[in-house]
Amino acid sequence: MELAMKAIGIRFGEDGGAEISAEEVLKPTRREDEGADLWVVFNRIQEKMIRGGFKYKTHRGRMRTARSIKNFKRDLELNEQLFALATEYIA
Repeated sequence: MELAMKAIGIRFGEDGGAEISAEEVLKPTRREDEGADLWVVFNRIQEKMIRGGFKYKTHRGRMRTARSIKNFKRDLELNEQLFALATEYIA
């Protein structure tokens, strides 16, 4: 849950003005995505942050679907930040 919240902060900013549920980001979309180990959870979060597709509420109360990141540079930066975040959880 903590990893998902930090990943949301990286993608949308700490004060992005949107209500984004960690549960929505962590929800598996395929059977292969089920599991609770760090690698599986990281892959689920990474896919949602890059490809979007999850619902969130804007600061005005409207429901939106997160868009995918199409900018190559932003995609690379986000992946690097997410990987660095995940490595913090390796004991």
